[in-house]
Amino acid sequence: MRGFTLIELVIVVAILSLLIFASLPTFREFLLSARLRQGCYDVIAALRTARGLAISNRVEYMTLFYTTMRDNRNLPNFKYFDPRWSAVCIYTQEEGIIGGWKRLPDNIYFDYLYGDTNSGFKGMETGGDEVPNSAKDPHLPYPNETADGDSMLVVIFKSNGQAVKFSSTGRLVPSHPDIILRDSITGDTAEIKVLGSTGRIYLYSFMGRLVQE
Repeated sequence: MRGFTLIELVIVVAILSLLIFASLPTFREFLLSARLRQGCYDVIAALRTARGLAISNRVEYMTLFYTTMRDNRNLPNFKYFDPRWSAVCIYTQEEGIIGGWKRLPDNIYFDYLYGDTNSGFKGMETGGDEVPNSAKDPHLPYPNETADGDSMLVVIFKSNGQAVKFSSTGRLVPSHPDIILRDSITGDTAEIKVLGSTGRIYLYSFMGRLVQE
C-alpha cells in the first residue's frame, strides 16, 4: 500500500493551518456574542421569575439591576467608567433578596434607560428612597456609598403581572422600560423590553439585529 509522502503531509498540514487561522475571527466573535447572549438570558430569567412570583403570591416583586464602575480620575479632563461587573437579583419587602445576586458574564453591563436622554452610566443611579436599604448585599456596595458611577435599576411587578415602575435617578418612567446590555470590549448591545401594561418580557434586539423573541 502506498503511504503519504512528506510533501503531501506538509501540504495537508498547511491547508489545515490556513483553515484554522481563517476561522479564528469567527470563533472569537461567537464567544463574545455568547457572553452577551448569556447576560440577556440571565436578565430575562430574573424578570420572568419575579413576574411569575408576583402573580402567584399576590405580592409586589422587584428585580434589581446593578453595575459597579471604576472611575478613572487619572485621565486628564476625561472621566472614564470601566465596568467591573454587573449583577441582578429578585427582591421583596417581606423576604428581602431571594436566591442571592446573579452575576453577569465579565464585561457585560447595564448601559442606559430608554427615554432618559441624559442617563448613561450616571442616569442609572437611584436615590436611597427608591431602593430599600435592606436590599444591600455585603458583596455589592450600595449606590452612592462608593465611587461615582455605582448604579442600580429597579423594575417592580404588581400582583397582576404589570410592570408599574422603572426608576432612574429617583424618578418614574411612565412608558415601558427598556434594559440595555452592552459588551465593554466589542461595544455590542442587546435590548430587553418590559411592557408596562402587560408585563411582557422579551429580547427586542441583539447586536444590532431585531429579534423580538
